[in-house]
Amino acid sequence: MAGHNQHPPYPFWYYISDFTWLISYLLAGIFAFKSNISFRKTFSLLVLFLCLLRVSGGGVLDIFGLPVLILLLINSIRGLIKAGVNKKQPFENDLQGQKRKISEPAMLITVSVIILLIGLQLPMFVRPQLPFQMICGSNLSGLGKSMLIYAEEHGEYPAVDKWCDFMLEKGLVTEEKLKCPVHKNKRGSYAMNPNCKVDSEDDVVLLFESKGGWNLFGGAELLASENHGGNGLNILFKNGAVQFVKVEEFGELNWGDGGKDVE
Repeated sequence: MAGHNQHPPYPFWYYISDFTWLISYLLAGIFAFKSNISFRKTFSLLVLFLCLLRVSGGGVLDIFGLPVLILLLINSIRGLIKAGVNKKQPFENDLQGQKRKISEPAMLITVSVIILLIGLQLPMFVRPQLPFQMICGSNLSGLGKSMLIYAEEHGEYPAVDKWCDFMLEKGLVTEEKLKCPVHKNKRGSYAMNPNCKVDSEDDVVLLFESKGGWNLFGGAELLASENHGGNGLNILFKNGAVQFVKVEEFGELNWGDGGKDVE
């Protein structure tokens, strides 16, 4: 049954991405600072582009971001290789006016580390919606714990038409936790299933991602798979489990109305 699974296993590279992008940019910046102006410009452009792509989370850049990134990487690598075979003056410190050569092994090691660290981030650029998917899942997991606390205190879940208000008034959640990052201009992102009660089956849908709004409640008509590229959405089940359910699995969801979801 869909509701019995916890968070889906995420690739290892996601968990180290925040460290690798920072380290790679730092190394690239140091390396560029030690180089001449032309190479410094190349690295600066590369780092700037990576920063913009990272901050944007994809969006419009999804269309051309990866090809441009690859071209920039190729251009940078070509420039570095060209500098490596230049026996006369591979690199120089322009700020102090002192020529300072760097050995080819040291240069190659540095370049390899930079390329490796940046390469670890490529899956993030290919699937930029994954961080939002994980944040949404984390939000719903927190909301599930808050719902449990509320139910233990009151013997029932909050009224469906005021559930967001009640959660805030009780100090169980912050308003930021009530919305997915994809909904930057909306107050809330999740909807409550009115058919889910404290004595419902464990796999009944309790909260789920919607198209955005406050105190939303309803059923399958509010499902919003477009939040994550049309692949699916996060759902909190009555037992507290959160799962990213794919579009083709929507028909298996239990809404607690005497049957499964209908197409």
